[in-house]
Amino acid sequence: PDGLVWFKWRKVAADIRAAEPALLSCLANETACSPAAARFAAIVKEARDHEGRVRLNFVNQRVNNAIRYTSDMTQWGTPDEWSAPLAAGKGSFETGMGDCEDYAIAKYVALRAAGIPAKQLRVLLVRDNIARLDHAVLAANEDGHWYVLDNRWTVAVEDSDVRRFTPLFALDDQGVKLLAVAYAARSEPNIQPMSEALKVGEQRTLFGGEAASEPQPAPSTSALGLRGS
Repeated sequence: PDGLVWFKWRKVAADIRAAEPALLSCLANETACSPAAARFAAIVKEARDHEGRVRLNFVNQRVNNAIRYTSDMTQWGTPDEWSAPLAAGKGSFETGMGDCEDYAIAKYVALRAAGIPAKQLRVLLVRDNIARLDHAVLAANEDGHWYVLDNRWTVAVEDSDVRRFTPLFALDDQGVKLLAVAYAARSEPNIQPMSEALKVGEQRTLFGGEAASEPQPAPSTSALGLRGS
């Protein structure tokens, strides 16, 4: 619970919840939209007209096109800054800029608002073994298959076809999960499919106090399915 990833994700989740009323208002009434919310709501509305992998491809392409890749050091003067798409003054749809985490987070919010259940979405922090860089992508489940949405790819790719990544952390509405399978795989010549790391729903998580030694009351859930910290 004191890990850096947990603190970053908790802050992003808070920013997503804070922007939720404005997004929902914008989806209901276009005249209530800020320019950034209007751009984001347009993606959500059209995504609702699609289903399955077509919807994933649509959101992947539209978000990729809406954000200009910019390193955090260039944009914020810090090596690693995560932004929700509509965070006041600093969201990726507010500035039009962001890096891999910002793309993945924007896709997460867009697909949740488009109707995909929270249990079918995870932001993954991975190691790209070909580029030899840490990276972030969105994983989405459709019809029992996990797909990877990457800001460098125009289409969603099924996890069984993605072997360049070693997943390290999974972030979702339940919090942050550290993936032990990733570290076991580091010493193996062949990386396991992404789905091996995505099957972590049964693990105890930190979001909302589930990992505490004493039972904790369940926090309220927002319209997009994010629990309070």
